[in-house]
Amino acid sequence: MKDILVIDDVEIMREVLTDLLLDNGYIAQNCASASEALELLKSESFKMIVSDLHMPNMTGIEFCEELRKSNPMTYVLAMTGHPQVFEIVECRDAGFDDYITKPYTEKEILKRVGIGLYKIDGWLGLTQDNININY
Repeated sequence: MKDILVIDDVEIMREVLTDLLLDNGYIAQNCASASEALELLKSESFKMIVSDLHMPNMTGIEFCEELRKSNPMTYVLAMTGHPQVFEIVECRDAGFDDYITKPYTEKEILKRVGIGLYKIDGWLGLTQDNININY
């Protein structure tokens, strides 16, 4: 099982976040669309998914609703550059576990990722001594 899947239709955002995660010791991969991610998830599994909300063809909300049908124990973090109050409620209802707004700092995203992986490892009964949530 890999650690993190990043989904964002903006290449630079996707690549920068993936590189940050890799540089911090996580096993990370990325996809350019929600539909690409759903296809990948047929053969790969991830503890955590970090998904943009505003993507063409399938939004992050639609993706999370579809994901939850077959992956109820994956920790899912929503990210958006266009935060709105109704979106937070929609994210919760769709099954997201957390929410972060762009632009975020490296410290903020790494803390959210650390907390998310700590929680999912606890839910799955795993231990991972190298998770640091005290950034």
